[in-house]
Amino acid sequence: MSKRFVYYNAGTLGLRPFIIKVNSGSDSQFTIPTNSLYTYNFDVITSDGQTFSSITGNQLINFSDANTDYIIEISGVFPHWNQNNNAEKLKVLDVMQWGTIQWLSFEYSYGKCYNWRCSANDVPDTKLVEDFSHAFRETDFNSLISLWDFSSTKDMFAILYNCNLYTKDIVINDTIKGTISLELLGYSFTTVKSRVLKLYAEELNTIDIFSFQLMDSLEVLEYIEMSISFTVQTFLLLVGTELNNLANSVKDMTGLTSPTVTMTTAQYNSAGFTPSLFTGKNWTISQV
Repeated sequence: MSKRFVYYNAGTLGLRPFIIKVNSGSDSQFTIPTNSLYTYNFDVITSDGQTFSSITGNQLINFSDANTDYIIEISGVFPHWNQNNNAEKLKVLDVMQWGTIQWLSFEYSYGKCYNWRCSANDVPDTKLVEDFSHAFRETDFNSLISLWDFSSTKDMFAILYNCNLYTKDIVINDTIKGTISLELLGYSFTTVKSRVLKLYAEELNTIDIFSFQLMDSLEVLEYIEMSISFTVQTFLLLVGTELNNLANSVKDMTGLTSPTVTMTTAQYNSAGFTPSLFTGKNWTISQV
């Protein structure tokens, strides 16, 4: 039997709780997962009427019914949902509201929670989040992350790895917010169905074939403000004008140490590709 929950309390001073749906499983329980690296002080209300106050670490919740969906509302200081591929990952079903929680990390928050999706219509407060590695990998996540604040983000390793249902255009970060300090991107968008991928990331240093592998819907790829060497092979090779579009997005490196863009010989010889768009900016082209 599924519980009906209609609380959605706006709280005081316009504060909104984080709301998540979980399943009680065969043992009729769920543990709210925290991370000892961060400070917590949060309150909990569950859809079956349980309340917990001033919690500073993991919180075990015993439900009355097994294999039943319940909704958990969290308010207060709660910087990281730390599921981290643990034994209860299949019990995590849906983030229904991000609320006004100030998040500090999304590292492995929902990665490999294979039953998880995100129906929330609001945008989480991520302006202080540095680590998004494995955040949503191998889930049914399909929220528009282009609306999120990645201004502090350094690590996106496998953020959307094998999110086969992800179809939204990805623009990180926009020209208003400027470039970001993103450093790690390996396996980030493997199998994602996005049509557009634009990255404004000056310090990115792990762009390779695995960052965009099996992105068979990709039509637009831009690395805005790129200033280091990188590889442009993808599962479906960028060729011709696609490579030209990429070349137009990278920095002019005249007078600086020449970085290298690596591509296949087939890419280099593809119809419409203009190598001078790279070399004119003092980029060396390496063929493999």
